[in-house]
Amino acid sequence: MIEKIIQKFVPPLTLVMIIGLASCDLSKSIPNRSKIPAIPASQKIEKQDASMLSHRTFLITATGIGPIKLGMSLDEARKAFQEGTFERTSDGDGAALIDVLLGKDSLMTLYAGEEDPDKPIDWSKKITVIESFNPACVSEAGLRIGALVLDAEKIYGKTKSITRSAIESREYIEFQNNPEHLTFRIDYTGVFPEGSRETAQFKPQAKIHSITVSSR
Repeated sequence: MIEKIIQKFVPPLTLVMIIGLASCDLSKSIPNRSKIPAIPASQKIEKQDASMLSHRTFLITATGIGPIKLGMSLDEARKAFQEGTFERTSDGDGAALIDVLLGKDSLMTLYAGEEDPDKPIDWSKKITVIESFNPACVSEAGLRIGALVLDAEKIYGKTKSITRSAIESREYIEFQNNPEHLTFRIDYTGVFPEGSRETAQFKPQAKIHSITVSSR
């Protein structure tokens, strides 16, 4: 999960913040997007639990998503969101993550500086990164996860750059008026020149794949 955006948000996330993630997939840096854990694409929400997520909206702000805020301990987070279920999860890079589920669906994934995904959750750890693939989550400006990039441009301005990571080929997009606290990922729909990992072009059907908010 630790990808190309792990650098500015969480103090030295690869070796200093996420010891053991030094082998993570880091590509060319996007301004303010170089060191944030990248949650696995497998956690993208494909089907919503109608009883739990229909008509629900969780606001993405500079401080967190819904009731879960950056800087909270994991224990404080589970108390603030008692209807959710907190479970240990990981990714191909071996990052120790916490999946927050509502019903059967992953609502968001948390990183709290833990190092060993095989150990139980340390509830005293503080949250530094929150990422969601769930369309129930929407930015303050009204951008919902799963929205077309064309619609995102109407909110945040034209696409400034799309960068593809070297190993996992995850694609991160930055807009002209990109909020500094948000990192956007798209659904592998960037159009890259041969041999390049950076572009400003994307397919018409390109969508916002995830939104990440992180501490600095």
